Order: sequence, then C-alpha cells, then structure tokens
Amino acid sequence: MRSKTEWVIETNAKGKAEPRKVGTTPVQTASIEYEFDIAGEMNQQHILTITKSRCSELSDKTFLNPNKEVAVILNEWIGQPWRNWSSEDDAINWAEKKLPDMSREQLEAEFDSLDRVC
Repeated sequence: MRSKTEWVIETNAKGKAEPRKVGTTPVQTASIEYEFDIAGEMNQQHILTITKSRCSELSDKTFLNPNKEVAVILNEWIGQPWRNWSSEDDAINWAEKKLPDMSREQLEAEFDSLDRVC
C-alpha cells in the first residue's frame, strides 16, 4: 500500500514559504487482494494517526513516536492463536473459521507459501 499525497505551499507566521500536507489518498495495487484491518498515517512530526481500525482501542487515536504501546495493543487484539496449534491442520482449521470466504484448498496453498521461521 502506498499513498498519494497532495501538498500546498503556504506562508508561515515568519513570512517563509513552507509545504503543508492537505491530504492523502491510499493507492492499492492490483496484487493486494484484501483490505487492511488497521491503517494509519504518520506525519513529518512523527505523529501516527489511525485512520481506519477494526481494533476499537486504536480507532481514531494518535500516537507521538509510536512505540511498544501500539505493539502491545495490537498483540492483545490479535492474540496468539498459534500457541495452541500442534500441527498444520490445526492452523488450517483455525483459518477456516476466521476466513470463511476462502476454501480449504486456498488456505492450504496460502499456508504452503509462508516462510517458515523455525
């Protein structure tokens, strides 16, 4: 995901011209098939503004220099279902419940495409 940003040049209080962002439009490539659960924008002052969220604790919030606080909120919201998985089949069964629009074959193909970390 990338964004297209529109800027204007304005005169600041000191009489100098400075750029100001007036808006962004998300640009999603054709290869991205899903919508994001959480989206945000970070400005030049390092303030993250959550613009879309299915996580109610993050909705319409802002964070200066986002850090572990945001990670903890996300981790609690997402949870760690993989701790209960003892096999590939457990993972696929869990995914079938969470992604009912995908067939088991699609889920298995997606699982097989993942990079193994252990």
